[in-house]
Amino acid sequence: MLWPFLLLVVLIIYLDDPHGSPLFSQTRIGRDGKTFRLYKFRSMYMNAEEKLSGLMEQNEMDGPVFKMKDDPRITRVGHIIRRCSIDELPQLINILKGDMSIVGPRPALPREVAQYNDYQKQRLYVTPGLTCYWQILGTLTVK
Repeated sequence: MLWPFLLLVVLIIYLDDPHGSPLFSQTRIGRDGKTFRLYKFRSMYMNAEEKLSGLMEQNEMDGPVFKMKDDPRITRVGHIIRRCSIDELPQLINILKGDMSIVGPRPALPREVAQYNDYQKQRLYVTPGLTCYWQILGTLTVK
């Protein structure tokens, strides 16, 4: 049932930035430290990984994760599909393949896992998820 919507998203991403594939895949670390290919809709320009080293001093997070509020590598459509979590829909393929579950810790990049301390490595004992526990908890909490 999702195929028409997914094809529309692919078309919109391509029209916004036709310089690459609308799908993005990346090596991630899963359960027991095994690597797998994570699939997403592309929300960044094609040279985003190359620009990362020049942006590291603007990282807003402590530790191995990189986050930046107004990341210049994100496309116009990328802002929208990220806000609505549409960019995550291709991860349903990862769930069907068994690399991921619906709820679990986010699958980490190899460069992040290389910086993990012993406590953080405990995340690798479970299957990574499409959404994490705190996101589920936030939607269930009555305010």
